[in-house]
Amino acid sequence: MRDDPTRINHMTDFSIEIDELDKEIDENTVEESRIIRIFDDAMNSFASDRSLDACLDALNASIQLASLRRKLFLSYKHYSELLESEIVKLTGQRRPRPLQ
Repeated sequence: MRDDPTRINHMTDFSIEIDELDKEIDENTVEESRIIRIFDDAMNSFASDRSLDACLDALNASIQLASLRRKLFLSYKHYSELLESEIVKLTGQRRPRPLQ
């Protein structure tokens, strides 16, 4: 039995998209670790110094960390939606409505 070219093309596109998303998640996770170290240092500095500059450094690191975690959240959400969609296609089930 021959493989359906449309299905093969779809699986290739799906694999490429998953690979790109996986790479993005890995890069953002490494960046998150880096920013966590910066945040920890800034908080330690602020705890001992209590200066406005130390406070602003900690705040800046906190904002960067929150922004990056939002990116990670959205990437994981997209990743799960892709997997769910693929499972639905492969099993022939109807897709459940998203939670509001």
